[in-house]
Amino acid sequence: MFENIGKKIKTVAVVLTVIGMIINLVLSIVLLVQNSWVGLVLLCFGWLIPWLVSFLLYGFGELVDNTSTLVKLMNLPNQYPAQGTGNPTSSNPNASR
Repeated sequence: MFENIGKKIKTVAVVLTVIGMIINLVLSIVLLVQNSWVGLVLLCFGWLIPWLVSFLLYGFGELVDNTSTLVKLMNLPNQYPAQGTGNPTSSNPNASR
């Protein structure tokens, strides 16, 4: 359930954005039929709210995804010797010989 959670968060962000825009469209049409000026305002600007919220949610999913990738990379065996270990093959010119 919690594996690859970053991708799932990004998928939820896209789905919620589409649902929010559809609800906005339906509500705008209902209000326009009733001759309400709110329907026109909602039709023009109502889609902005789900779109902007999707940026935050999708960005969080991307952050979780990238953090998971970094953790996986950090668990790889160390390919480079630490500085100051005295290893003569070290690329550190200040390493003791």
